[in-house]
Amino acid sequence: MSVDYAFDVVARSTPLHIACFIGRTDIVLSLLDHNASINMAKEDGTTPLFYACEVRHYNIVRILLDKGANLEMCRLDNKSPLNIATDNRHVDVEEIVTNYQINQNKHSKVSSVQMY
Repeated sequence: MSVDYAFDVVARSTPLHIACFIGRTDIVLSLLDHNASINMAKEDGTTPLFYACEVRHYNIVRILLDKGANLEMCRLDNKSPLNIATDNRHVDVEEIVTNYQINQNKHSKVSSVQMY
């Protein structure tokens, strides 16, 4: 990892962004328990979920998804968390993100049906 990239990760990141990037599950859980904003985006649109997907922190990805991380958010380059996992060939992360998307779509279709 280059110094420039490391600086980019830290610049304007929340503690949750950084904990997700470095793989500190304990800190991620603590921050979420203390109401850290799970979908807080940096200027380029990067959320904590993007970092967890990028560096293949599977357990953190799962925690973020379980706690309601938004899968539909995209960065300024139009990349989604799934795109990031795919680009980095993290098949296990791709699988969990895809499964959550499928379940979200099923749930939203069921909840959008109006009862008369």
